[in-house]
Formats: sequence, C-alpha cells, structure tokens
Amino acid sequence: MTTNKFNDGFGNKAEAFEEADNAVLSPKTARTFGDIVNRRYGRRDVLRGALGVTAVTALFGTTALTAATQARAATPAFAFRELESGNDTRHHIAEGYDADVLIRWGDPIFPDVGPFDPQAQSADDQ
Repeated sequence: MTTNKFNDGFGNKAEAFEEADNAVLSPKTARTFGDIVNRRYGRRDVLRGALGVTAVTALFGTTALTAATQARAATPAFAFRELESGNDTRHHIAEGYDADVLIRWGDPIFPDVGPFDPQAQSADDQ
C-alpha cells in the first residue's frame, strides 16, 4: 500500500476523506453561537418574550394567520391563461409574456471547443 497525503494510515481514499470531515476547523477559543446569544439575551429576557408571545396568541388566537392565508389563496401567483400540455418542437409561452433562449444544447461556450456531436462525447469535450 502506498501512502500519500490522501490515504496516510487509511485503507483507501474514501476512509481518509471521511476522517477529514471529522477534523476540528474552529479553534476552541472562538465563541460559539450559544455564547453570543447568551451575551445578548439573558434568561429573563427570553422568558419575558415567550410570555408576550403567549399572551398575544391567547388574546388574538390565529385570526390574523387565517386571514392572511385566505387572502393569499384568493390571489393567483401568476395572471396568465394556462397553456395546454403537449410535446412538440415549439417553445410555448403564455400571451403577454416573452421568452428567449439563453443558450441552446450544443452551443459552444468556450472558443476552443469543436462542433457539438452528441454521439461522440469525451471527457475533454465536456
């Protein structure tokens, strides 16, 4: 077995990569998210906020949530006539909307790439 930086002491590269995921990247001196939250909010502040949310929920219930959901359901997200489903060579677009092709399948995206041939692909071509 040869050793290198990827599999030093491991049976294969996969084991080495799995072990690399366990490496500690943040030094212990760095503050955690919990430390930052604890410095900003005390326990009493959190309890006071939770009590306020509970009081508002008890007084108003879910009336505001229900009204917002009903209003959203009544308004369609898109205002166009639905197109019939089908499969052909045309690009169908709803009335009043425009569409353009950004890049077609087979268009060269680099100047040094030869013509596209879907039957003769190689790693270098891709």
